[in-house]
Amino acid sequence: MTESAPPPDELTAKDVARIRRDINHVIETQGWITLSAYPGETLPGFSCTAGLGRKRLPELIVFGLDPDEARPTIMQFARLLLAGKCPPFGERLVGIMEGADAMLVEIPHEVAAPYLEAALEFSPQGFRVLQLLWTEPFAPFPGETGCSAKHASLQPLLSHPASLSSTLRDIHPAGDRK
Repeated sequence: MTESAPPPDELTAKDVARIRRDINHVIETQGWITLSAYPGETLPGFSCTAGLGRKRLPELIVFGLDPDEARPTIMQFARLLLAGKCPPFGERLVGIMEGADAMLVEIPHEVAAPYLEAALEFSPQGFRVLQLLWTEPFAPFPGETGCSAKHASLQPLLSHPASLSSTLRDIHPAGDRK
């Protein structure tokens, strides 16, 4: 259920056609796929799903993880969605990712569109999107006061920053951090 493409500057039209066929085949036979994109000049590297929207589930996207680490992580969250066990949005999730805390944040479809070309092609119009944020245990998430600039730069926040910041403040008052 995963597909990884060579860096964009090495793709030929034939490569793109083959990758599209492969993606379509996996989605048609298995229902969904996890895709990874290398960082580019204007877009950071990320991994995402395509096809979950066909099942009326949100597509998932995560930034800043190596594809070999991102794929099993995003697949684990996708399996939870498929099993009807969606973790709560906007809450610190402990114990789902090995060595990290996570948070799912719903993001506007139109903001996610540049990153989710395959999902746009294979899922119904207007599908929902969840961004998976990650951080070290008990550390601040991107968008939260105290998050290191390096860590924040790995994960662009696709949600509205003001709403994310208030959500994070409500969940993790300053005195609760270690």
